[in-house]
Amino acid sequence: MHRVRCTFWDGKELEFDCAPDEDVITAALRQNIILLSYCRKGICATCKARVKDGDFVMSTVTVQALSPAEEEEGLVLLCRTSPQADLSVELEYDSDRVTIPEIGKAEVVAVHPMSPSGAVYRLVVKGRRVGVFNWNPGQYIAIRRPDSEEWRMFSMANTPNMHNILEFFIRLIPDGVFSSYVQNEAKPGDVLDVRGPFGAFFYRQSDHPPIFIAGSTGLAPNLAMLRQLADALFPQPLRLFFGVTNAGDLFCEEDLHELAPQLPQLARHIVCINPDAHWRHEVGLVTESFLQHMAGEDFTAYDYYLCGPPAMIEAASRILHEKGVDSYQIFREEFIASGLADHGSPAV
Repeated sequence: MHRVRCTFWDGKELEFDCAPDEDVITAALRQNIILLSYCRKGICATCKARVKDGDFVMSTVTVQALSPAEEEEGLVLLCRTSPQADLSVELEYDSDRVTIPEIGKAEVVAVHPMSPSGAVYRLVVKGRRVGVFNWNPGQYIAIRRPDSEEWRMFSMANTPNMHNILEFFIRLIPDGVFSSYVQNEAKPGDVLDVRGPFGAFFYRQSDHPPIFIAGSTGLAPNLAMLRQLADALFPQPLRLFFGVTNAGDLFCEEDLHELAPQLPQLARHIVCINPDAHWRHEVGLVTESFLQHMAGEDFTAYDYYLCGPPAMIEAASRILHEKGVDSYQIFREEFIASGLADHGSPAV
């Protein structure tokens, strides 16, 4: 039996035993310690941590959850990691996140297309519970449609509130289980099963101003964090780089504009790969816009919050590493196709 020492973002620590043939998450659960995790299959990246000391073996993980570059830097997924000696790991969240996710019900309040193309829908639900349902802006929950056993994961685009209203942006996937429900069947009054919150993608206060890079519905958790900063009247300059594939896929432009009174120093860069004749923002890849507007700056002076398709995340991460940005300044949330999202990552 080996000892696992977990150090959290707030400096607090906890220790527990772990056998060499069991993973860290399972060992913690066995001892009534609920570390952040969800899929427990090496797919969702919720249990990502950094090994500081000790030998271990890690079984198969997906590259969407943990890239080869991250492995080289000592990052692991604890649900696939088994210690072969005493192990010390750092987790990128505070110790108060060691909790048991809630399971409950939510009622559909509104559902409608958000983008001109109809590719993105807005879903609003109201949680049925006593007291406030709390989460860190940037996290996600699992939702199950009324007539299915399959769960889908979506990030909240808003912040916790007294009315337990949760807002989601859902990109429709052809023949998707939840997509077809949202597009054709969902209506106010429907009752959905929900559970959460999950995920370690949320704002960390630091000396580095944050820069947000989002692709498609990856805007949702970044918008939630921007709304959180707006409520706090964040005083420093902020930048958001938001990319869509087609002009008709643009959504939330008005929501972003509404942040201006509270975040007057927020610079919004909206980018489209395939513009139409009416497009009035930037053209190209969101990473190209990012490089253009950051030209001549010290990239290491900022923290970065990346959310969107895996290809965009990898491209942005590669740029940041080439510019000398440390991994602890980069926070990522890949939005993957709904088939994999069944197991724990937010869906595109």
